[in-house]
Parts: sequence; C-alpha cells; structure tokens
Amino acid sequence: MDDQLIRLEMKKRPKMQEMIPQVSAIIGTFNYEVKKANAQFVLLNIPSVYQAQTRFRQRIVEGVKQAKNLPGELEYMRTKNEENLFGAPRKNVFLDGTAERYDIPYIDLLPIAEKYENTFYFKTDDHWSPVGAAVSAQYVAKKLDALKLLSHNSG
Repeated sequence: MDDQLIRLEMKKRPKMQEMIPQVSAIIGTFNYEVKKANAQFVLLNIPSVYQAQTRFRQRIVEGVKQAKNLPGELEYMRTKNEENLFGAPRKNVFLDGTAERYDIPYIDLLPIAEKYENTFYFKTDDHWSPVGAAVSAQYVAKKLDALKLLSHNSG
C-alpha cells in the first residue's frame, strides 16, 4: 500500500480519541443491562503481545522513529521513548477509567503477562502459550474469588 492510500484510509476511520466516549458508553449501558438481569459483568483486559513484551515495545519505538511518512495523527509518537509511549506504569487507561466510571469490576492481565513475559505467548505468534493460559486462568479465578464472584461448592 502506498503512502497516499494509507493516508486516505486513515482519514476515513474515526480517530481513536473520538471513539473512546462512545465505546465507554456502550460498555456502561451493557453493564446496566446485565445488572438489571441480576447478573454481574466483569471487564477483563487481555493485553496484546505488543504491550506485554519488551522486545516488541522496543521495535515499535524504533520503527516509529525510523518511519519516513507517518500519518499526521501518529506523528506525535516520533518524539516518544518506550516509557512515555507505552506509559509508566503501563495500563489500559481507557478500560481502567471506564470500569471506575461505571463501577464495573476490572481485571487487568497485563501484570501477569509481563511477569511471565518469556513464556506467556508462543515464540512464533501472538497467541497465549499453555503457560499463558494456565497463569491467566489462575489469576482471573483468584481475582473473581476476591471480588466474591465465584461460588464454591461444598462437597
């Protein structure tokens, strides 16, 4: 794809900042409907390998710095280093804020993905490895238990 076509495609799409309030409102409405049904909605952040692994974050930062033509809305990234491009501490500010605004229990898997950085994802693609799936399941179960959202069978 040439640069002009990429720019044209970028112009057609709404900017992420414009979509955030709408997506947040949809999540809030969904939470409201779930509560009306006497159920509990939990927001779960499943991080991308690009968020969780240092090697990918570094590649993105270097790629942005070396890019000749960035679409205008991404130009700001050129001046960022890994820490301030991805945030410190790195977290999903949008999901975190939405969960707080609508009083939704929130579980963020980014800390566990970073803790098991070298084994959480397969080496050849961005899917969870068996280790990633196992530690995620344990982490989510522990968080749901702490939120009193798991029922325990006695016997």
